[in-house]
Amino acid sequence: MSVHCQTVSLIKSEEAGSQQLEQQVAILIPAYNEAQHLEALIERTMEIEPAFVVIIDDASTDRSAEVLQKLQARYGEAGNARLHVLNNEQNLGKQGSIRCGLRYLRDHDVCVDVVALIDGDGQHDPAELPALCGLLRYYDVVLGARCQQEMPLHRRFSNGLVNVGYALIGGVDFVDVQSGLRIYSWAHAMLLAEELPEEGGYSIEHESLAILARHAQAQREELRIAAATISCAYGPASSMTPRDLWELAVQTVRQAFRVRRYQRPLPAAWEVSS
Repeated sequence: MSVHCQTVSLIKSEEAGSQQLEQQVAILIPAYNEAQHLEALIERTMEIEPAFVVIIDDASTDRSAEVLQKLQARYGEAGNARLHVLNNEQNLGKQGSIRCGLRYLRDHDVCVDVVALIDGDGQHDPAELPALCGLLRYYDVVLGARCQQEMPLHRRFSNGLVNVGYALIGGVDFVDVQSGLRIYSWAHAMLLAEELPEEGGYSIEHESLAILARHAQAQREELRIAAATISCAYGPASSMTPRDLWELAVQTVRQAFRVRRYQRPLPAAWEVSS
């Protein structure tokens, strides 16, 4: 098998908690109508002193532009923690926004070792990133597995159903396959910058795993993933529409089958197709 996922617990260890990043880390934050969360989220993010922070405003219709303008004025040149704001002219969805952020890092020759993705709604705690990024000494990718005990009952049920179904179809248990907190080595982040399709919406979490699994198979390498327990703050119910949920369900099954296909060893001189 080319993909291996190991569960790691950091939340209750002395390693977790508030500390500064040891590596050079760029943090990408896609955001759509998150004006009420952005200021507190950026303040907490800057406390860990990342090398680069990019917020991708996905054509928000609330006060996000105003809030981000103030934050950029405050943190734009604050030492090593530089804040950059990208404004999508039209709504691209989460996958399109992250693709833009990754390509922005690539095209501006940003010199970092690690790229971390967190959501713009404040559900992820930036203070946990230093310990999570440290896991890249042993793994290629770190996936933040949200604590089940902190989930509302309906989310616990739906997430559990998706995770079990994905593991059965895909052949790999990622523990929390829908989690938006992801940490990549620079090489893997740049691979996603090249290969992520612009369209994909909320299915980016599944699409990115399939892309990395395909690359590992083609290179005859192992893709080592850590599913590390994280805390998670839940706000109002999801804004996803029934159409979003249906498309996500279809993409979950499709990408799980792709991951299973990429587990098979390649015969000699066989080129991988998508």
